[in-house]
Amino acid sequence: MALFSSVMIGQMSHADPETQRNMPTIFKYFPLLAIVQICVTSAGLVSGISFLKLKSWSRNVLEILSWVLLLFIAGFGIFWVFNWISATSGNGPQGFGIMGTVMGVIFIGIYGVPLGIMVRYLRGDKVKNAING
Repeated sequence: MALFSSVMIGQMSHADPETQRNMPTIFKYFPLLAIVQICVTSAGLVSGISFLKLKSWSRNVLEILSWVLLLFIAGFGIFWVFNWISATSGNGPQGFGIMGTVMGVIFIGIYGVPLGIMVRYLRGDKVKNAING
């Protein structure tokens, strides 16, 4: 998505110099974000395949990636809830702020719980024994 967004926004900004001047700074880093996403995805894919082949290093890589994603999801969920409450306080219909907060908590749960389970099992004795032999 970051790669697609960087191409799309890049094309839009070249069409109008005024748009390019008013573009938020984060959009300039989208190509870098795309490269980081591709690298993290490649590391996850290679370590996942190696994990199925019971390579010992792959468990550590998967655990590190799981922790990083868990922290990212928790941070994004908190960011979402904070911004939603800030944007809707005093605006919109009654209960609109609560709806966005519930969506943020559900987001954390949907993506965070499986990662938490994954970390728990990666750290467990069964996985460690299977990989060690």
